[in-house]
Amino acid sequence: MSRALKLASWVDSGRETTESGVLRPAIATQACAALGIELPSGKKLRSAQDVPDLMRAWDAALGTGLISIFAKRAYGIGFQDLADDAAVALEAWLRGAAVPFGLSDDLCAQCLTVLAMLAEAGTMVVSDLLEAVRSRGADDAEDAEEHGLLTLAHLFTFGAVVTVDEPGTVVSLAPLGRMLADSVSAAFAPAPDDNASAVVSLLGDLPPGTAILYARNWLAARTPVSAASELFDFAESAAPRQRATAFALADQIGPDAAPAWRERAEEPGYGAYVRFWLDEHGEPVPGFPRDDAWLAAEAFASLLADVPPELTAMALTMAMEQGGVQEPAEAVVTLEESGHPDAGVLIDLLGGRRAEPRPAPAHGGAKPYQLMITLDEVDDPPVWRRVAVPGSATLADLHNVIQAAMGWENDHMHVFHVGRRELASATPLREVLPRRRSRIQYTYDFGDNWEHDILSEGYFQNELDVTLPACLDGSGACPPEDCGGAWQYEYLKSEVLTDPDHEEHYDMLQWLGLDSAGDFDPAAFSLDEVNARLASFARFARPHAASAGADVVRLQPRAKASKAKRKR
Repeated sequence: MSRALKLASWVDSGRETTESGVLRPAIATQACAALGIELPSGKKLRSAQDVPDLMRAWDAALGTGLISIFAKRAYGIGFQDLADDAAVALEAWLRGAAVPFGLSDDLCAQCLTVLAMLAEAGTMVVSDLLEAVRSRGADDAEDAEEHGLLTLAHLFTFGAVVTVDEPGTVVSLAPLGRMLADSVSAAFAPAPDDNASAVVSLLGDLPPGTAILYARNWLAARTPVSAASELFDFAESAAPRQRATAFALADQIGPDAAPAWRERAEEPGYGAYVRFWLDEHGEPVPGFPRDDAWLAAEAFASLLADVPPELTAMALTMAMEQGGVQEPAEAVVTLEESGHPDAGVLIDLLGGRRAEPRPAPAHGGAKPYQLMITLDEVDDPPVWRRVAVPGSATLADLHNVIQAAMGWENDHMHVFHVGRRELASATPLREVLPRRRSRIQYTYDFGDNWEHDILSEGYFQNELDVTLPACLDGSGACPPEDCGGAWQYEYLKSEVLTDPDHEEHYDMLQWLGLDSAGDFDPAAFSLDEVNARLASFARFARPHAASAGADVVRLQPRAKASKAKRKR
């Protein structure tokens, strides 16, 4: 990792790469000289891939985001004198080791199962570990085993696990692996004071047996009965899929939570889940003849939650066939008997009639997002904005919001990315920021390389019916466009403008359009001014009422300001 840091520092503001995403041979030769790596003797270097030591450093730098590739050029993060610092190397190691677990993208359930099981047991027989991966919601057992082995190989590569007993038979979590497991858990596992909605949102994509391992701190702050009761309270008004997740998590709590299940035995509707659990555990079950119909309607509604409107009728027909229901009329009778809140919509679909659109569910859908946008490598003061954006927004929309909220002038190219993977501008936010604490990166101006960290803080509780998009809070002035990037901006603030005798002092004042250095305030931030810029979107939007689940139509780009490019 130290070598990867040095390589990123050497790459700095750009080096040419090949179509395959490695340094061009001549550039690779220079990199080897800079890093003290010996080239293969007696041959002219045909490819960077012929130098294993260089490729290990290259892959580590790419995997940890120390180097990014745009338009066949590699750009590095310049750590300068920090390249040999153990803490920096350790942080970079942690970022690289965490990549397969999908913390900044879709969570990988199988990878997280491997890590969670090792963190729980410390030492495991490999066959037992793979069986745990197979049994936790995998559709294809063979693929699950292969995935588990790949995850172990990754952990071995990073020194996170070691073998004990016969090599490859028993594995144990190394100290670095324990740090990785703790860091991964801290990145997305619910906190002790989170509510049940947050627990379901954070862990809903994981198999229940894995999810409950990551919920250990949340569970430790409650008795089994109170934890299950909180999940039931949430489930009562949740959407079908989230309701099923809540009950699956409650089931994992175990028999100590039985009093909470018994307490809900007489509940109508969602109580069908409770009575099913009681029956499975040999408990007395009150008679509710509509439970089977209610659970069938629940399964249909859950299936259709993510299906595009034009495919809902076909998906419902396929679901009927899988459930052994041959005729729509038979399903209609079941739905009419169920008393399920979504029964009417499902019946309309089966009858071929156009269903009235349902309000956005309270758990999400079109509900707006609250995001924290932080400009990296800028301090004294830090520059950040907390914004709320519509649930229907795409990354193209978010680009315009960032430009207006931060104060950029939209004069340069940009890209959204996760590590080295670029994200398409048409991607909906819900796909790349699916849960609280999900994060992506945004790079603006490939010359100055302004890096922004975008962190999801969950859904925006719009109690005041704020028109979206909106800035909720912030700090620090936006750096001057074209000033040279974070390091040059720091130089401008701390040396050039503070010293009237500096050779660049008056040139910079003239370039900034200032009469004196006192007119430059890097801490300046006005919430009203930011929202005035965002108000240019208002004519394309309507107020978002949280209670009604309203949304805002697609955003439109603001007018681009002009400014002469500074010659550096």
